[in-house]
Amino acid sequence: LSSSSAASDVYKRQPLTSPTPLTQRLLKVLGRGASLEELCQALQTTSQTLLPHLLELEAYGTLIAEPGLFWRPRSLSPAPLPRVG
Repeated sequence: LSSSSAASDVYKRQPLTSPTPLTQRLLKVLGRGASLEELCQALQTTSQTLLPHLLELEAYGTLIAEPGLFWRPRSLSPAPLPRVG
């Protein structure tokens, strides 16, 4: 196995095969996007419990982490910037 093929394997997305009940609830609550604080409140859990699930979903390519601890589904494009003037 060459180093280049091994390196490319790292970036292949794996399908999310068996999401946990918390992950399933997280995806339902997420909607078009939410902050970590909003998700913790909606799911009545701590950030320490929720972050591993968010990071796993990001690694699978399901979510995108944005500045300010904001998470959104990858399938949604970013909101357009408001026009000035």
